[in-house]
Formats: sequence, structure tokens, C-alpha cells
Amino acid sequence: MFTTTTAEYLESFARESSWRVHYLHVTHGARPRIDLSAYDAVLISYCARLCIPGYVSEQFLELLDRYEGVRAIAIQDEYDFVEMERQRLDRVRPHVVLTCTPPDQRESVYPSGRYPGTEFMQVLTGYVPLHLSRVSRARPISERSVHIGYRGRDLGPRYGRLARMKFDIGRVFREASIARGVRCDIAMDEASRIYGDAWYEWLSDCRSVLGTESGSNIFDFDGSIDAAARSARGGQLSSVIQRKIDALDETYRMGQISPRVFEAAATRTALVLYEGRYSDALVPYEHYIPVARDHSNLDEVFRAISDTDRLQAMVDRAYAHLIESGRFSYQAFVRQVESALERHLRRPPGTGEIFVDPASTDMKQPPLIERPTTMPRAFDSFQLRSVLVQLQTPPSALRLLLRAMGFGRIRGILARIAPAVFAR
Repeated sequence: MFTTTTAEYLESFARESSWRVHYLHVTHGARPRIDLSAYDAVLISYCARLCIPGYVSEQFLELLDRYEGVRAIAIQDEYDFVEMERQRLDRVRPHVVLTCTPPDQRESVYPSGRYPGTEFMQVLTGYVPLHLSRVSRARPISERSVHIGYRGRDLGPRYGRLARMKFDIGRVFREASIARGVRCDIAMDEASRIYGDAWYEWLSDCRSVLGTESGSNIFDFDGSIDAAARSARGGQLSSVIQRKIDALDETYRMGQISPRVFEAAATRTALVLYEGRYSDALVPYEHYIPVARDHSNLDEVFRAISDTDRLQAMVDRAYAHLIESGRFSYQAFVRQVESALERHLRRPPGTGEIFVDPASTDMKQPPLIERPTTMPRAFDSFQLRSVLVQLQTPPSALRLLLRAMGFGRIRGILARIAPAVFAR
């Protein structure tokens, strides 16, 4: 699990579900030892990216081929390698697909004739984390030292307009803030990114935070756009590929609400967002200050940020709508998924006999043998087992590995990870 959002997404099923939930690592050559017939449903997380050849273990897919229960899959970044993903869906034959694609865009991505009987359920990329829903008090808007905050990045031309906006909004507002003498903390470089609890502390000192829709409209059906972007010199795409990207930007509308919106709402930080759809979860002027995409209303936006009384009322409305209501909680998300799975069950849930081997986390077993666990394995555990597998390689391959990684890096991984893993 690389990010906090991913960890929260995965763990929400064990924490919030009324079903018995187990986790199984199925990527990077994993060899699952499990009887899937004991389970009512199998949900493939978006972390197990079927669109990447060889990423998901073939042994797991063979088990899934024979599985007669409910099959479900969550997909994110659906615009990457679309046809490859669809071919994997042909094999998995899912009953339920958790998708970020809006219903009015779905037919061109997942034709109903190709997936008869499959239920496509629209979900978000992330929800309100449990610890954020319990933020008890936040500093009043008038007491915060930073008037406008933002952290973004330049994703280049590959992902089109929505990705470009993440850089543009920071650039425009940094220049406009400096010109107006408004206190801002805006950066779009990797060195300035903020992680962990420091992120929430930073948000809590911002009167407002900039934001854009998440996602991309650039559906790369055959992988040609990705290939062109990788081979582009100096990040400059050919005119042919750029025209293709521009056409896709006019065809699809995939803008979604970002988990960052929930983080800002939970810390009662005002949202200053480009005009957009935001998964139909936000109303402009009621929950956020809209920014015209041509930046023609910047004076209006800066006046709104300076009016602390009206800004405080707006953040209180956003908090009540997004956080207090529970509509966007992980609990609500898991209940939604459960309901979908139950619609496709052929037997009452929970009637299978499930046995979890207590030795499933025993590191004495072969490193890539995987058994179900009651919570997701920590990423450090997988990292260590990957190193152990590499150490079983022939001497010549091992020398190449050590040369590439460096003895110090491997020693550091083992020193940092091994005590925690073996103590379990």
C-alpha cells in the first residue's frame, strides 16, 4: 500500500462491512493457496491492475476462472490501456464493476452488448477517512495565516486538460496573489509536497485551498497515446497525438471529486475550485468558490476570500454536507458495495465455511505463497519478501541485482523491515 488513501480504501471493507472479509495478495507472481469456493464474493481491488500484462498473478486468474461465486472488480485510472482492461474483463466475467465513469459516458467505454448482465456502479476514487470525520475543532477562518494554499504538480500533456489545470491554477493564483499582496503558500514541485499529519496541519492554517477535478478525459484505447508520450523528446508530443488528445478532451467528461476535497472540508478550509462537475457532489457558491476556466472572475474570487464571515459560513455548509452527513463516508461506500454484491448472490451470505491458516503470515513459508489475511499486508512485508525472492536467484542474477540496488539499500531494507515482520 503506497498511499494513505489506498490503505484506507482497502481497510474500509474489514472495518465497515457486515461480512467476513479477508485479503489476498495477487500481484507480482504471487501463488495463492486458497479455496475460493468458501467465499460468497471476490472483489479485485483497483491496486491489482489487470490492464498491465503480467501484473496480476496468472495462478490467481486461473483460480478465478473456476470460481462460481460473485465476481466484482474496482477500476480506477480507467483511461489507461482501455482495450487491455476490457479484454481482462472478458476473462473475469464480473457481476459488478465499481467504476468512476459517469453513466452518460459509460456505453462508449463499456458497451452493454459486450458485458450483458454486468452491473456498473459509479463510485468515487476515495471517501472521508474515519479519523477526518472526527476532527472536533478547527481554527476559525479569520485566525489562519495563509490566505490561499495549494500543492500541485505538472503532469505533462499526456492526460490532457484536466491534468494541465492542476498546474495552471497554481501558476495563475501565485502570480495574482503576489500582485495583490495576498499571503499565499502555493507550490507545484515535488520537493514542496507535504505528507502525513503535516498535510492536515498545513491545511488547518490555510484560509482557502485551490483545487481542480480529478481524473482524465484521455481514454487511451490502444495504448498509442502512452507510447507516444514515452517516446516524446523533451515532453513535446507530435501534432497528430496532440490533436487526438484534444479531440478526446471534447468527447469525454470524466472530472471527479478528489479525496483532497474531503480533507479540506474536514479541516474547515474553504474550497476555491475551477468550475466543474465534481461527481455532482458540490454546488458552486454554496460549497465552494468557483473559478472561471478563463480566469475572468479572479477579482470576484479574491473578494470572496477576503470576506471571512461569508467564507466561514461556506466552510460550515461544506462540512455539514460532505462530512457530518455521512453520505461520503467509507461506511456508506461499503454498504453500497455490499448491496450490489447481494443482488447477485445465489445463496445467503456467510454460509460458506472459511478457514484462515494462522500461519498465513509466517515468513518461513516460501516468500510468494499467499494465504488470506484478516487485514491487508503492509507494503514493507511485500518489499521484504520481494528481496527474499531475488536472493534465491542464481549467483549471476544476484550479482546483477546487487549491482543495481546496491548492498547498502538491501541491508537497509532488511534492517528496517525484518524485525517488524518476524515479530508478528
